[in-house]
Amino acid sequence: MAKQTQDAGAGAVAVQISGDGNSVHIIRAGEALALSLLHARKAKPTTTLEVLRTDLRATTLVGRETQCQDLAAWRASPQPIAVHCITGGAGAGKTRLAIEACEAAAAEGWIAGFAPSDELARFHQEQNLVHWQLPQHALIVVDYAATSLAVLKAWFSLLAPVRHHPVGHKLRILLLERQADPESGWWADLNRRDSNDHAGPADLLGQQALFPLPVLDRPADRHALLADAMRLAAPLLDPPVAAPAPPLLGSDPWFDARLADRRIDNQPLYLMMAGVHAARHGAPAALALDHVELANKMAEIETARLGKLARARGFPDDGKLLKHLAACVTLQNGCPPAALPALIREEMAALSLNAPFDAEGVAGHLCDYLPVIGDLVEPIRPDLIAEALLIRVIQGDRFRPEDIPREIVRRAYHRAPAGTVDTLIRCAQDFANGRADHASVRWLWAIVETSDDLAELARISDFLPEDTLSLREFAGDVAVRIVAVLRAAVSRDPEAVTTALAGSLNNLANRLSDLGRREDALAAAEEAVTLSRTLAAAQPDAFTPDLATSLNTLANCLSALGQREDALAAAEEAVTLRRALAAARPDAFTPDLAMSLNNLAAFLSALGRREDALAAAEAAVTLRRDLAAARPDVFTPDLAMSLNNLAAFLSALGRREDALAAAEEAVTLRRTLAAARPDAFTPALAGALNTLANRLSDLGRREDALAAAEEAVTLYRALAAARPDAFTPDLAMSLNTLAIRLSDLGWREDALAAAEEAVTLSRALAAARPDAFIPDLATSLSVLGDMLEAVGKISDAIPNDEEAVRLLTPYFLLNPAAFAGTIATYARDYIRRCELARREPDPTLLEPIVDRPENGAKPER
Repeated sequence: MAKQTQDAGAGAVAVQISGDGNSVHIIRAGEALALSLLHARKAKPTTTLEVLRTDLRATTLVGRETQCQDLAAWRASPQPIAVHCITGGAGAGKTRLAIEACEAAAAEGWIAGFAPSDELARFHQEQNLVHWQLPQHALIVVDYAATSLAVLKAWFSLLAPVRHHPVGHKLRILLLERQADPESGWWADLNRRDSNDHAGPADLLGQQALFPLPVLDRPADRHALLADAMRLAAPLLDPPVAAPAPPLLGSDPWFDARLADRRIDNQPLYLMMAGVHAARHGAPAALALDHVELANKMAEIETARLGKLARARGFPDDGKLLKHLAACVTLQNGCPPAALPALIREEMAALSLNAPFDAEGVAGHLCDYLPVIGDLVEPIRPDLIAEALLIRVIQGDRFRPEDIPREIVRRAYHRAPAGTVDTLIRCAQDFANGRADHASVRWLWAIVETSDDLAELARISDFLPEDTLSLREFAGDVAVRIVAVLRAAVSRDPEAVTTALAGSLNNLANRLSDLGRREDALAAAEEAVTLSRTLAAAQPDAFTPDLATSLNTLANCLSALGQREDALAAAEEAVTLRRALAAARPDAFTPDLAMSLNNLAAFLSALGRREDALAAAEAAVTLRRDLAAARPDVFTPDLAMSLNNLAAFLSALGRREDALAAAEEAVTLRRTLAAARPDAFTPALAGALNTLANRLSDLGRREDALAAAEEAVTLYRALAAARPDAFTPDLAMSLNTLAIRLSDLGWREDALAAAEEAVTLSRALAAARPDAFIPDLATSLSVLGDMLEAVGKISDAIPNDEEAVRLLTPYFLLNPAAFAGTIATYARDYIRRCELARREPDPTLLEPIVDRPENGAKPER
């Protein structure tokens, strides 16, 4: 193969460009880093799947002018070394944007290309970039960045100390990943500091390195992309159709509204899939489908095409073997050509499949379907369609025993651990739709249930998003296994393992809390604080941030079990530590301080310190509004959290209009977030809707309040059905709100039914965890009393009042400031209803009254 070589002279670094234009090699002392030139693959599509292939770039790029300009400015910036990370869901256009950046950089004379994860790992064992004098400016793109976390941490640790040294040429590293949470997972791990005295990855990245990619906002851009895909797909269908076009903007009100609706997935891939489907069925019919339905339609087209190829090549099974092998290669995220025959032999033997060719012959036919580029038989692309196809093929029909898919997955994992796990996690995020029993989640558990590989378990944990419904149980199981493996290793290397164990226990506490396992979560959090306190005492610069994090988690766990004073003490210590850290390094620690202030406000409110709670909440909102103004893509979820809490605190102090404004803004922000990532933000939206219902009611907007309450209950009911331990308390709280809102509008029987359900749920919760849920049960009993009175059953209401006051009395005696208003309200209702029923009230239940509080503020971790 012909190569073009540029010698760097004294630097002993050269650049070799492969003659086929698919790769470029940066070479020093005989070691080469091979970059894939995805920007050189642009080609006219020959199949409907190729219309959707990012690397072929069949469609015109739309709606990304700002992002392209930002990347150009980043490349042109004066820093010798700089890193960006672009995040976005499946089909958001991350890879396409990076390819465009590579093409622009190459046109300017840069070395530019994608570094595959296996190539990064291989190269890192021999070399690293810090010693190189690059002969040209270089742009290196790392897709699926979480997969390469270990290599990136090592690289960035070496590059950070020399990031300002004006030697050689510029180095730009562009990371691509679906999600990057500053508080947990792979991005938090990459940013974690070992010391405040020495530069590390966090100094190289900074707060400005993270760039979530927005959806396509302009209807004109969406329309253009849809029309482009329809035009390209029409002649490639089987059979072909005449090239159609979507309705012109302004000609069809339903189509215009649907195209502009933010609740549909207006990512580029969604619109392109809709375009392929619309080429035969029309644009309105295509936009009526969601992204999962469209991905399944595309997968149907691909399986049919594989069947047609198999029949044409003499396979007797209508493509069963080729479909299975394509799914296996896709499951493990590609396969080296030399390893493909062995994969084929293993799968044919395991499933008793036959072919009229030997394994090498089958490999040749398979490679006529799957692209072979460089040293990789590539998986089906795009990811979303690949996942739909592999789920369909591996799961098989309803008669296939469950152990067969599990063994297929395990074999893939043994051949390619990282690729298989990453593919299944993406499958769960895209297709599980909040269900822990989805095939992709079950297959993930089949991989890790017996694993003692700490590095692999940690990598899986880092890749899991913090906010997820589909993977909650799996994330908890992984966290449990990591802690178990670390405990077993402590005796062998206590100093090294203790640091990892402290962080893993903190993560475990959060994961268990997500699952409603409150006692277990508290035990893990307490142990994490103990270890972190010891580490911070010995090395404060390195471990004070970790201590503050573990204290924040401990405060949440204590609060969840009703230990309010202890929760407040832990939260106050976390704020003190983070205030000092933020004063020294505001860019690094202001987000953490805002989080701790937000939590502190909730704990102060729980103890009746309303003015102090409001002050802390307002400080948190101020910090987060500034952060979100500078980086809306990163900090908008945090701002929404603080606004929702602020609404409750404002209302408690009688500032109703201000409270409603904060609640409405929180719902607006969270609705947008949940539309883009329902798996992550649906619970937050439900909470904000419940708060909004109460704030609307405060100002007499009863119909609007009822609509918000009904939506909150609908969301929480679905969440609690899937995960009762985690969401039943929220469902009970929202049912109380719904009952009151229904009663306000005269729907008394429906209100009574909602209140009765809330009491049933709250009674079961209080029986299991009295400290945490007896106050909630008392609230539900009081609401039920009001609803019974509304339907004329005053005598039936009185026992509920008595029980509510009796249950809450011990809490009031321990903390009058927190519970005086609540118990006074219950006592007032009890006295009034006794008078109406002409019964003598029990004088021991009488207390002063203030008003009814509400459960609106939520802590975060």
